[in-house]
Amino acid sequence: MLAGLSFVAPSAMAADNLSCDQGMIYGINQSDRSIYSINTATGATKQVPGSVLGNNANGLGVNKDGSAAYAVQQAGQFNATVKILKYTAESGSSNSVGTINLGGAVQGSYLVGGAVSPFTDIYYFGGWTSDAKFALFGWNTAKDEALGLIGYITADTTPSLRPQANGDLAFDASGNLYLVNSNSGTQIELRIPAASVPTAAGTGDINGSQVASGKDSGAFNGVAYDASGTFYMSQGGFITPGFGG
Repeated sequence: MLAGLSFVAPSAMAADNLSCDQGMIYGINQSDRSIYSINTATGATKQVPGSVLGNNANGLGVNKDGSAAYAVQQAGQFNATVKILKYTAESGSSNSVGTINLGGAVQGSYLVGGAVSPFTDIYYFGGWTSDAKFALFGWNTAKDEALGLIGYITADTTPSLRPQANGDLAFDASGNLYLVNSNSGTQIELRIPAASVPTAAGTGDINGSQVASGKDSGAFNGVAYDASGTFYMSQGGFITPGFGG
């Protein structure tokens, strides 16, 4: 099974970086917690050497040029301190680069999504709270230091957002942030315009507008845009074009 899909934006890349070819996305294999490439045209998957991130890694985000990927380690309760995990393509190795204390904003075991902004290189991650808001955290990848809580993504939708749900984050090539709220039966996609995505710590609400919704028999646990702008969702290891806006 795969969790936390991500893609690499088309740009200048080193030979050993994660591929930015059209139709190539990445996910965390839930069995061995390493990064796998997924060819969306053929369905072929391949483990990225040296990318084992460790137990409970989730919320994969790949930076713009494919030189690094980030994830968060699900752990603990509301005041948990969680590890930020990094895969470095040049060395072909993974390690923990620091920690963030959740400060009561969300339970550590509910951290479900992550993505790296193609413009600011901030790694964003978070999870759904008991009142159906998404607690969003930030990590400065340039300095490898915590930004902390960024704010709470919320929206008025029909049907209503589900608390403590599954889902994921993804950026498109324009820097707009997408968030999927998913449970068994209902999927809702929200969009936060690039200009509205915070880049500093805060506790306020971040308004997301609903761009799509749908029904399915299960919950989606990973989303990504590929280089062509196609939106993909993963469910129990199956990758399919989704209802991207």
